[in-house]
Amino acid sequence: MNEKNVNLWMMLAGAFVVGLLAGGGVIFAVKGASAVGVDLYPSKAAGDWIVKIDDYTVGKAEFDEGYKMFMDQIPAAQKMNLPPENEIKAQYVESLIGQYALLVKLLNERWVQTKEGKLLLRQALYQIYLQKEAAKNQEAFVPSKPQIDRFYQQYKSQFDKSGLGAEQIRQQIVQTLGQQNMQVWALQYVKEIRENYKIQRNTTLMEKEGISAAPSPQLGGSGMTLPQATPKQ
Repeated sequence: MNEKNVNLWMMLAGAFVVGLLAGGGVIFAVKGASAVGVDLYPSKAAGDWIVKIDDYTVGKAEFDEGYKMFMDQIPAAQKMNLPPENEIKAQYVESLIGQYALLVKLLNERWVQTKEGKLLLRQALYQIYLQKEAAKNQEAFVPSKPQIDRFYQQYKSQFDKSGLGAEQIRQQIVQTLGQQNMQVWALQYVKEIRENYKIQRNTTLMEKEGISAAPSPQLGGSGMTLPQATPKQ
């Protein structure tokens, strides 16, 4: 498998939960402010379908929607290094087969209704929504030339020892700073959301449990899992 395909599979793995929830057709039945029902099973509908897993289908419309969402999650700079589109779509189909097979298994086992399942699903939805909102602001994450220059000077000795060419170094810096800028955006985005709600802390119980009642400003964070802004050795 060449480097482009390895990178693509890593992106597909990163989009795994997105595929389960978007491509798998999550349906929330909402009444007031409370979710009263969730249907996570894939469709069994007839019509144009791309692939079947037992009786469950991945329809053309679901495939197109999920594929578009997957591609929208990939930064523009990384899209230049992807394989041809027909190969990407073929690998995306294989990824969906794995996703749907596992989805049906965990639903049949009623894992989503366990405490662990509910907790992880809640965390996944949190991450996915932030990623969806971040995709609308990708241009804002592109680092400026002064940012790139400062970062290079800060880690110049490490880059000089890395053996990387100038363009490889630049791409690594752009990717790292882009992720750093996204983290800053996510922290601010969540901060603004929090301001819409009345938040109370049970300081007595928190103190008893050894929880600091005054966390540092950078905590309370976005919840987005992003790499640290340091160059590879």
